[in-house]
Amino acid sequence: MNNPILISCIIIGYNSKQELISLLKSINKTDKIENKKQIEIIYIDDGSNDDSKKAFDTYGLQYTKKSFPLSLNQGRSIARQTGANCASGEWLLFLNSSVVVEKNIFYEYLQIIQKNPSIIALAGKIKYTSKESMFEKYLNNKKRGINQYSNEEKIKFQHLLFGNVAINKKVFQGIPFNFQLNQYGGEELDFAYRLYKEYPNKALAAKRAIVTRLNHPVFKQHCKRMLEFGNTNFLLLNRALQKKIIRYPLFLNVFFVFKIFINCLYFASIKTYNVLPGEKINFTIIRLGLWSAILKGFYLSSDSSYLPESKSS
Repeated sequence: MNNPILISCIIIGYNSKQELISLLKSINKTDKIENKKQIEIIYIDDGSNDDSKKAFDTYGLQYTKKSFPLSLNQGRSIARQTGANCASGEWLLFLNSSVVVEKNIFYEYLQIIQKNPSIIALAGKIKYTSKESMFEKYLNNKKRGINQYSNEEKIKFQHLLFGNVAINKKVFQGIPFNFQLNQYGGEELDFAYRLYKEYPNKALAAKRAIVTRLNHPVFKQHCKRMLEFGNTNFLLLNRALQKKIIRYPLFLNVFFVFKIFINCLYFASIKTYNVLPGEKINFTIIRLGLWSAILKGFYLSSDSSYLPESKSS
């Protein structure tokens, strides 16, 4: 390349030392990058107390690296913004410490960037592993997320997931992460939603840039995380984004009959999951369970009668 494009690979982690080491091992196996200076690896430690930062600092990588510790666990939004501020690359590749990368990941991102100079975001593919085979099949379903697209096809904002995404650094000059969203969930959708309002149709699928998400929480655990999301960060999202997540905005009205219905649906989903035979019916149960978990959390919130508009709206 006459003008090498430097990718800053930003890893965020919290008390995930062993997972981080696995990720670094996979990064050291990456190939097809003749000029190693095209890539830098940045680790943002989000207040860990398990020596994660020390493990990163002492690990021998084939690429330039640097790390930055946050004194307290401040959440993904602040950690990612810190990484963006530290980065020197034209493109920022965001990864979580709970993934491992395939050896051609940097090469695949660089290939698409060179071919599509007007694009500002690329969503890589995430493969999932889970202790529950049915939930793992659901997570990796061909109709879900990036799986439904062809390589280099334009994607919807909902599928720009920060477990494996590359974004042009110029985006962050006008679209910062939302620091209000400091609990679980929604921070990625909030950022992607605002990005698409500013840069419509400027994101592509990078299906050959692949990571594997290790040990994804099982269905019931993930439902609890969705309940937490509905009870916290969901309340802070832009009203239009809330409606897109729920799909049926009528349920954002806090009526007693809706509470009863959602509680029953959530309970039924938890109890019938993996009891009835067949992938199709279990996939439906999973979708209903996750959807009802968000609304259950929303209804449980003491602020559910008021839907605050995000400052980023």
